[in-house]
Amino acid sequence: MSEYTGDVTLNGGIETPVRMSGLEDMYVQPDSIDGDLDLRNVEYVFTGVPITPAADVADPVTDITGTLEDGYTEPDGVHGDLAVGTAEDVFIAHGAVDGALSARGPEQVFDAGTSDAPSRDPATYDVTVSGWQQQREVTDPNTGVVLSGCQSTVNVTGATGSVSCYLIGTNNELIVRGDAAVEVHIVGRDNRVDLGPYIDVDTAVETGFDNTIDVQPFPADDLIETTEDEAYSAVTFGRAKVTYQSVAEDEDWCRGCGEAADAIIERQQKEAFFILGTPIITYEEGGGSYECEHCAHSAPDTSLTPEERREIF
Repeated sequence: MSEYTGDVTLNGGIETPVRMSGLEDMYVQPDSIDGDLDLRNVEYVFTGVPITPAADVADPVTDITGTLEDGYTEPDGVHGDLAVGTAEDVFIAHGAVDGALSARGPEQVFDAGTSDAPSRDPATYDVTVSGWQQQREVTDPNTGVVLSGCQSTVNVTGATGSVSCYLIGTNNELIVRGDAAVEVHIVGRDNRVDLGPYIDVDTAVETGFDNTIDVQPFPADDLIETTEDEAYSAVTFGRAKVTYQSVAEDEDWCRGCGEAADAIIERQQKEAFFILGTPIITYEEGGGSYECEHCAHSAPDTSLTPEERREIF
């Protein structure tokens, strides 16, 4: 029997079967256990792996106990079976366990089943952040990010193409900025994903509760091709007709296409006599042509629905 204090991480260098007892929380990353996982007397189980009949885990070769805090299994971290006795929350990613997963006597199980698998294997993501209160800056990810643990923050910038994000645990925050299709999977509770206005949520799956995905509103100024001041400044002297756009502040649906929208502009025109960019005499002015991020010529392509844009969960 091995006595430990604090957090315990299984990273492949320990004999199996393994038993861990008296944990606070347990975080099981993708592709980390190539045998069975048997949970006994745990409270909440959040899992992307379907619960199966009782796992047949032999008596442990390695028995980990002591004054334990949290437990972590890294990818390829357990070459055999693992038994966990007495823990509060256990968070298990999809594809974490090659063998059977059993949970005996849990207070509640949040099970995603098999249909919610990520489109690409989380083991292939290019960034993994694990632990308690971790902080990480990620630039230009190629495939994706795994965030596992509690109260950690990952800030992703420059995301392009297709990027996957997998959150495992509780009270984590993932911030993504760029122009990309982002696939989000969450196993846990009280996690937050903050996506920029040019992010398209390709797939969003939640196993747990009180998780949110927030998409920042589209900036209306990005739809404006010519401001009023720019239109006026182009005329030095004489009578001219100018066209410009302004933000339609009080509109929440587009009169042009009929869609609910975050960003709406009104195209306006004025015919006037100008001196050095200042209208002196106005002959005619008006507007009434509306565009939003869905239909404006200057808007980038986006497939977000209004509901996705405000809050996915």
